[in-house]
Amino acid sequence: MQVVVLGAARSIGRSCVLVKTPDGTNLLLDYGVDLAQDDVNRFPSDWRNFASHIDAVFITHSHSDHFAGVVQLVSSSSGCAGYRGPIYMTNDTFKLGTGALPEALSDGVNQLKDWWPQVVVIGMQETVRISRNVTVQALPAGHTAGAVMFLVESTVMPNPRENQSAGCQRLLYTGDFSLRRNPSFGCAQMPVGNIDILISECTYFRHANVNTSHSALEEAVNLIGQCKTVLVPVMGPSRLLEVIQSLLSAMPDGSFGQKTLAI
Repeated sequence: MQVVVLGAARSIGRSCVLVKTPDGTNLLLDYGVDLAQDDVNRFPSDWRNFASHIDAVFITHSHSDHFAGVVQLVSSSSGCAGYRGPIYMTNDTFKLGTGALPEALSDGVNQLKDWWPQVVVIGMQETVRISRNVTVQALPAGHTAGAVMFLVESTVMPNPRENQSAGCQRLLYTGDFSLRRNPSFGCAQMPVGNIDILISECTYFRHANVNTSHSALEEAVNLIGQCKTVLVPVMGPSRLLEVIQSLLSAMPDGSFGQKTLAI
């Protein structure tokens, strides 16, 4: 398999990886944006040029740096044909992601819904066949509601001319994932067997930061206990769900009692 990183290499935002299998199948894994950038710099590299060559798109989860670029991917603006194939994601990813799509990314309000017929909802552990030799399985990632990793398996046919025997190549694309169990999202479930290619998100992969979220959560719970009204700023519905569930799990009685939360 050939891997082309189109975005998010050594940076946060516009996650996108192109996978080319030996039988000519082209898969796009994630298609996010970097909202800190302007215009085309928000999107993965060369996004206007390769849409017609993609066989399937797979979205790991609903956060904008992995999801929000689909609006432009399917767009036919600037004389370029938009992507017209299937876009695979879980039901939670679809609901949370579409609710958080910034309208600034579209050429019109209606365009935010134009791509919905292309969505193919997949379940946890479900495997879909993209071609005769290529399958993709969705595995729980434990990152947020509906988040998955993708296991791509490509059967390699024998080729005596190139001294190539039959076999199977396996690629695991994690997106954001967590190995620590969350009461709401569970944890990542790694596939059984060897992996030939691993593409992993490492945004928070620093040992010094392991306890940062726990310290912040304890501080937030202490502040809530001292206030009658609490303002909770969040970027979108998926983040809101994470924040509320995390706070509830940390509250002494599992509820906010008489507190007022302004979201």
